[in-house]
Amino acid sequence: MKPIKQTLYFSKKTINITRKLINSNEIKMIFRKCEKYFTRNRKLTFGIVVNLILQKWVKSLQLRLNEFSIKLSGNLETITASAYVKAKNKLSYKLFLQLNLIAIINRFYDLKENEAWYKTWNNYRILAIDGSQIRLPDEKEIKENYWTSKIKNWKWDIWEYTHWLLSVLYDPLNNLALDTILERWKYSERALAIKNIMNLEETIKINEKDFMIYDRWYYSSFLFAIILSYNKEVLFRLKANAIKEADELFNKDCKINSKIITIKVENNEKEYKDKYWIKLDKKLAETIKIRLIRIVLKTWEIEVLATSLLDEEKYNIEDFNELYFKRWWIEVYYNTIKNRLWLENFSWKNVESVLQDLHSTIFLSNLETIISRTNNMELEIKTKEKELKNKQKVNKNVSFNIIKNRILDLFLNNEKSTDEIMEEIIIILNTNTTQEREWRTSSRKNTTSSKSLHFQKRKKKSCF
Repeated sequence: MKPIKQTLYFSKKTINITRKLINSNEIKMIFRKCEKYFTRNRKLTFGIVVNLILQKWVKSLQLRLNEFSIKLSGNLETITASAYVKAKNKLSYKLFLQLNLIAIINRFYDLKENEAWYKTWNNYRILAIDGSQIRLPDEKEIKENYWTSKIKNWKWDIWEYTHWLLSVLYDPLNNLALDTILERWKYSERALAIKNIMNLEETIKINEKDFMIYDRWYYSSFLFAIILSYNKEVLFRLKANAIKEADELFNKDCKINSKIITIKVENNEKEYKDKYWIKLDKKLAETIKIRLIRIVLKTWEIEVLATSLLDEEKYNIEDFNELYFKRWWIEVYYNTIKNRLWLENFSWKNVESVLQDLHSTIFLSNLETIISRTNNMELEIKTKEKELKNKQKVNKNVSFNIIKNRILDLFLNNEKSTDEIMEEIIIILNTNTTQEREWRTSSRKNTTSSKSLHFQKRKKKSCF
């Protein structure tokens, strides 16, 4: 089967599997919080509640429910906000974790489902892990479950706000989030990274090995040894003074661009077990070999990388410069879920609702990747055939909007077949493409509060 036909077939099958799961009586019994829930024949059935959560919106809750009622039944059979909130609290957020795992991730990397058309680098699956703070509603129930920070304003008044730390395990070449972990803000990012690695063992195994990329705040010999114990390769960016042997590489007059060293592993297993409840099931090496790589950027800034790939002939310095840049796509991913999918604009103010919004957002972002993959492959072929200067790709504002507006058709109504819906979506995505200008660079600028407020209030456009 040709790659484009294969991706289209995979997309259609993903939609059909998701629809079957959402409307399955077995799934309903597993993910409702009580056996009495969703037993009566009411307006807000299990399937309708799931579709409402997946739709995402930034409008008033009641206004959106009114629009949904008209779209669903053709007349204004009002669903009240209080009824919807009660119904969604009967549903466990773990449903969206299972939808993501069963309908997308396990199938995407399964050779029985496809013919290895996912992207790799030198036969390695590239994975990036990074953390980001998420602001939560300042409600009593949430404050009791998550970390509260205190800040002072210019009058020295003390304010409290609630936030968590989100750690995502992301495949930057294929634009898929494979694992997400939520913890209090004071939790260690390294500890969450270890949990991400352990959770990865529960997903489908692939033929290729995993290559993990981390920024400079993650490096430790302990984490390095853990990654190696799971038979994975790794690349860290180093801070100055992170490794004594690497200090000379930060010097602008240094003539060495690559060297291999052996370091002793600082085993912090007991500390992580007592503090973060992490129990390792692998035996760690006492010493490890690390290759240090010095890279001078176009801006004359010096980066020093540490990797487990020791073969200097097979993997040259330019390879790692390009490879580390791929970690940037997890930063783009956070921008997508925060600013395009409005992750922090939660639909209700309790813990269950926050978790539902988060994991439904992760599932929706992966679903968009699967659905738009056919169009992106066609655009790649078009770019090569016409020798275009800039790559073309699907506009995510358009793709998220069309998926949101077709959620009912995709997962609830049976008036149109999956083939008809996908054909309509493909036509819309092909007529609203954007360009990827890889040659452009822009420096980071500190934005003033007034400019940021102006952008958020007047310039920012929502796809929902």
